[in-house]
Amino acid sequence: FSFANFDVDLYQSTLDCLNFFYPRMLPGGIMLSHDYSVLAGVRQAFAEFLEGKPEDIIELPTTQCMLIKR
Repeated sequence: FSFANFDVDLYQSTLDCLNFFYPRMLPGGIMLSHDYSVLAGVRQAFAEFLEGKPEDIIELPTTQCMLIKR
């Protein structure tokens, strides 16, 4: 995959998307998620998932976040 857009609103479904798409993403691929800055479960899933990984979250001013696979 080179692009995935998540709008699933909940901790577990966000974590499930990250676990599915991350290993399948091409380097430079983008994962975009809605509601990152307004739903604690979405933020928590990204924080836990990215522990020990080289990528950083890019928080967008539209309540979204983006992750670019290295």
